[in-house]
Amino acid sequence: VTVLVVIAVVAIAWTPDRVVTGIPLGLILATAPKPQLIPVLIWLALAHRRDLVGVVVTAALATLVGLALAGPAAYAAWVEALRAPAYLNGSAEINLALWSLPAVVAVPAAIAALGAFGLALRRGYWPGLLAACCVGLLLAPYTLVYGAGLLLVATPAAVRAAPGAVLALAITAAVALVLVFQGWVAVALAVAVLVPARAWPSPDSVMATPGTSISTARGEG
Repeated sequence: VTVLVVIAVVAIAWTPDRVVTGIPLGLILATAPKPQLIPVLIWLALAHRRDLVGVVVTAALATLVGLALAGPAAYAAWVEALRAPAYLNGSAEINLALWSLPAVVAVPAAIAALGAFGLALRRGYWPGLLAACCVGLLLAPYTLVYGAGLLLVATPAAVRAAPGAVLALAITAAVALVLVFQGWVAVALAVAVLVPARAWPSPDSVMATPGTSISTARGEG
């Protein structure tokens, strides 16, 4: 599912704002809702409002179809299973969100993450998206290690803005995501907040338009 989520968000972030490109993400939200996408939806409300319409309308219609086919009771049980998957009760999977830490650490860290998200949104398009992905991983009720794959949607832009930091994150990912997941994601969030806004590529310079390749759009930007 994470791969599908990445593809759906890439389809929105790396193309012009259109209702149709929000449809795939809407289908994902209806069939496998993920709490970590809430900050991404907030980013969409600021940066891709037409896409957000496509997401919301598609998710609503698909949900209504699901209710009609399965019935309210079955649908409610399915949503509850998604909210708290049974495999989190086993020893094989570990919840890596901030809420797995003691409250004395988790609560201040969550407040700091929200503040960083607000700052990143003010910095611009790509910092806001990167921060949205990071905050979603940190503040969701549950996060598994492969959820970090969502950060790939902003990686090409981050490489252009802070190549050294991205290289360091890439080199340490294999070990850090297992041992210090929250700290590693916090560093990625810091990149979104601390790298100067002027260092990030402009959205128009990397967006593909219908019938135009990304490389061509980049040259025209």
